[in-house]
Amino acid sequence: MNRFLMIFFMLPMLAVLSCSGGDTTPGGSGLIEATEVTVSSAAAGRIAQLDFDEGDRIKPGDTIVLIDTVTLTLRLSQTEALKQSA
Repeated sequence: MNRFLMIFFMLPMLAVLSCSGGDTTPGGSGLIEATEVTVSSAAAGRIAQLDFDEGDRIKPGDTIVLIDTVTLTLRLSQTEALKQSA
């Protein structure tokens, strides 16, 4: 009987003490699914403007980045000049 009373009073105390840790960080384990997409460009160059942040939703046809075409334009002009001088 004495052991029964001790268990009867200890279990609720343990339950209350274990639940009131004050820690608000959620715990647990699980699986997070994500879709990773590789985006590539038809032309190489430096990014001049980035219109979206990581995690933003985009639709087909949205402009994601603008590529600086100054280097490509200069190379094209140089190649055309070499072609005309040949």
